[in-house]
Parts: sequence; structure tokens; C-alpha cells
Amino acid sequence: MNLVFYGGTMNGHTCDYIKSINSQFRFYTYCHIRKDTNTVFYIGKGCGRRAWNKSGRNRYWKNIANKHGFYVFIISFHASEKFAFNYEKFAIAEFREQLTNMTDGGEGSAGSKPSSETKLKLSIARTGVKIPNDVRIKISEANKGTNNAFYNIIGVNHPTCKGFVIGTNKQDGKIIVFDGARSMKSYGFDSSCITKCIKGGRKYNSHKGFTFIRTLDKNYLQKLLKDDNFYDFASKELITKFIDQ
Repeated sequence: MNLVFYGGTMNGHTCDYIKSINSQFRFYTYCHIRKDTNTVFYIGKGCGRRAWNKSGRNRYWKNIANKHGFYVFIISFHASEKFAFNYEKFAIAEFREQLTNMTDGGEGSAGSKPSSETKLKLSIARTGVKIPNDVRIKISEANKGTNNAFYNIIGVNHPTCKGFVIGTNKQDGKIIVFDGARSMKSYGFDSSCITKCIKGGRKYNSHKGFTFIRTLDKNYLQKLLKDDNFYDFASKELITKFIDQ
């Protein structure tokens, strides 16, 4: 089977538009590829950050991921969870012999929650269980620097980014735009204070005379680029690229 990868490169960087993809296609099928041999060892279905999440994996997956590291590739996007599951099953069947998948795919559902009884059993099972220090060190080392799937991925390109931060001066209406904590710091703004402003946890909800919102609304950002009050603290090229995706 010929797999078509979206937004991935062989340097292990995450999909640079996973957060901006139209919500109509929020489900996707993905695969994990070993860094040492460049071979597929896991195929799954997900939405949001699932493809990059290391929790909820079986021990065979963890053995390979912790020892060799892995790349994340988005194979295809889907309008419905059913289609994503069907493609997952198809892809697993093609690579079955080399995968760590415990099933043939097509199980589970997005947003499903365990029952209270299941939560209690998990809690009891995990009570008192500690990860040995040597294992902690190995896991830490395995995820440092270029081994980390999020290495050098910043701003709106990061899968956990919630959007551009728009600041408006309360006195003269001047506008500033940031794409992450680094750009805030470089211009003398405190990212934690800005976050509190956005969440309403700061007196007057302002920082250095600015009020803030966070958005990924392309229509809003497009109008912003034409606004005479817009200060280009964030790269206009970056915003334009985001809008064009």
C-alpha cells in the first residue's frame, strides 16, 4: 500500500498544521516510525494530540519508542471517526507483521470516559507504584534535545499551541501580535501575566496597558493584517502562511 504522509518530514518534526486543520476533518489516521530503521511499527486513529501522546500505549510500543525513538506521521484526515477507523484497519492489515498493535483497529471512540468503577480499579492498581530512578533517567535522556518529537517546534506550529495572542492597548488602540512565549519575552512581556489576562485571573485583566485574547480565527487574522494599528511583533509572513494553509 502506498501511504500518503501529510505535513511530516523524515527529521521527526510534527505536522505543522495539525492545530489549524479545518474542524470538519478533525479525525486522522497516523503511524509511528522507528528512528533507527525508518520502518512503521504502529498505526492508529486519533484527533488532537493523540498521535504525539506517549500515554496509553502497550508495553511493546513503549519498548521500541523508549529504546529507538520514533517519528510521527499523519497518513490521512477524515470527516468522521468511522472513516478514520476503517482506514486504520486497512493500514494495519497491510503492515500487520511488523506492528506492535495489539488489535486489528477500529475500536474505541474519541472523548470516551471510563466508568467510576474502572477509575477506582485503576487508582487502586497504581497506588504505591513508583518508577525506578534509573528508568526515569533513561526516559528523560531519551526525550532530550533532538530526540524530543517537539524539538525546535515553537509558536503556532506546535501541536499544543492554542493560537496567536492579540494584544490591544487600552489607551490608543494599538495592536500587537505574539505567536508564543518566546516572542512575548523578547519584547518585554510576561507570558504568565498574559495567560492570566486571557483567563480573567488578573486585576483589570491587562498587562503593561494591553488587554489580550487568543485566536486561530483566520478571518480575524486576515483583517488584522490590514489594520493600521497592527504592530508586527509576530512575523507577518508566519501569519500569512498560517492563513493560506
